[in-house]
Amino acid sequence: MIYRQHYVVLAMLVLLSVATLLLLAGCPAPEVKEDSPVPPSTTVYITSIGRKKYHQADCPALRKGNIPITIQDAKSLGYTPCKICKAPD
Repeated sequence: MIYRQHYVVLAMLVLLSVATLLLLAGCPAPEVKEDSPVPPSTTVYITSIGRKKYHQADCPALRKGNIPITIQDAKSLGYTPCKICKAPD
């Protein structure tokens, strides 16, 4: 009796695996976006106080007193990209 239950579970797993493979076979592969390199002269913005994050000009986290700086200089000073505005890395 116990063996019969094992066969039922095994058969269900096989059917589920086959169904999954059939579904995936019809799906196109996801597009892989190639990240274009960010020119070192790209302007980002930092603040004189706060966290060591650099921002895009329209970032809601950017407060008054923003300082324009190249992304290369920001990185060399230890700044990292803001996750809110998704500043380039």
